[in-house]
Amino acid sequence: MLPGDLALPQLVGLYSALPATIRGMQEHSPSRLPVLVAVVIVVLVLPVLYVLSIGPVQWLMGNGYIGEQSRLAIALGFFYWPIIAMHESGEPIRWAIDWYLAFWE
Repeated sequence: MLPGDLALPQLVGLYSALPATIRGMQEHSPSRLPVLVAVVIVVLVLPVLYVLSIGPVQWLMGNGYIGEQSRLAIALGFFYWPIIAMHESGEPIRWAIDWYLAFWE
């Protein structure tokens, strides 16, 4: 190495910079859109899918694919307990759930 030459680590350190640190460039902040999409999915879409999923389960049980006394049926009873409890709680909700399940009979 000649006197006055820069070693490779010094050269890389001297000329490397993040884009946000270059003069004249604005800092780039990450978008919050992915977080917003994830929140919407968790808060709105998953509960709707949970409620709607009882229809295909009703069809599977009604057509004998899931036995009424099987372990799976018992587990599904626990899984859908909130919907069953809402069904038993009042007439408007009972009517809506019965109306939806009628499509799957």
